[in-house]
Amino acid sequence: MKYSLFLISSLVWMTSNVECAKTDSTFDRSKCELKYLKDGNFLPADIPFVAPTTSCDLLTSVIDTTMSKVRSDYEKLTFDGKCVEKALRDIKVPKFWFLNNAYAAASNINKADKAKHIERVRQQAIEESTNAVSSCVDTQAFEHLFNLIYPENIADEEDARQDYCVRKYVLDNNLVDKSYKLKLNPRSLDTSKISCDPIINESRIQAEESFYKKRSFSQDKIICIRAAFKKGKYYDNIALVMVLEGSSITNTQKEAERAKFIAAMVQYTKDKVACVDE
Repeated sequence: MKYSLFLISSLVWMTSNVECAKTDSTFDRSKCELKYLKDGNFLPADIPFVAPTTSCDLLTSVIDTTMSKVRSDYEKLTFDGKCVEKALRDIKVPKFWFLNNAYAAASNINKADKAKHIERVRQQAIEESTNAVSSCVDTQAFEHLFNLIYPENIADEEDARQDYCVRKYVLDNNLVDKSYKLKLNPRSLDTSKISCDPIINESRIQAEESFYKKRSFSQDKIICIRAAFKKGKYYDNIALVMVLEGSSITNTQKEAERAKFIAAMVQYTKDKVACVDE
């Protein structure tokens, strides 16, 4: 049981960092980026346009290389890679990369105004890319995770104690339908020496930290992830599924719980995408 939290956290976790691929080509990349913006009607009036004197064919390769990396990264997580690539291409995501570069290089805009423009572009990129990518959450992956957790084998005494404490947590917090008749102590453990608060706190912290531990996230992103963790009642959703085995739950009720679990994970995923994109 204790490993399920880490598995869920790892698979649900995602990132949407997209950067322009580097190239050793001598083509006039900055002017080609401006041409891309102008041709797509994305070029702001305060950015002067200078036509490139070389072919811009390699810019397509730059975009394709970057999109391929993005697709690969998402395919390792809970997304349909083809869907992600199409969604980002549909919103013309390279415009954000090139607008950022254009404002950063603009000599006719003062430093303070540059910062404002770049921040505006960043916020727009976050909003549009988050909405686009969130539509590609693989709900089948969450269905698989539900099945993986339910039922969960109790392998040893430590797992048995955790099972008891999670059941107690679920019952104490009214997370389970009373008609399921969930048993508090189906294994007839001696609970007199079991202190559940430390067990629940540890598993909750481990689940939360698995989203950002060993990753280079700023404190602001960590705070955002923690807020999403709390808002989405992530631990509550996982805890309920972990103890449904052994309850008086019908197949119809199980399917209803599966649907609620998937919906909660999809929304939670969207909230975390926004945290990472910031």
